[in-house]
Amino acid sequence: MQHQLAEIKSKAKLQSEVQEMEEKLDKLQSCVILVKPDKKIIENSFAENVNQWRKRKSMFKGIWDNITENRPNDQKEFK
Repeated sequence: MQHQLAEIKSKAKLQSEVQEMEEKLDKLQSCVILVKPDKKIIENSFAENVNQWRKRKSMFKGIWDNITENRPNDQKEFK
């Protein structure tokens, strides 16, 4: 009797899990967008990072030009 009761409970539990998974599958198959990234935030972050990179590149170029200004050798050899 105990064995049958445990088996019935496990079947009920499995049926509820199957139902939950079928609902998830239906949502995924209906092409519902579950995650919506905020495009503006991403674009602003990217633009800010590109601007910072350009500033650093410009600073390096200025320093590099000052260092290599009076060098008699080619800059490529110095690198």
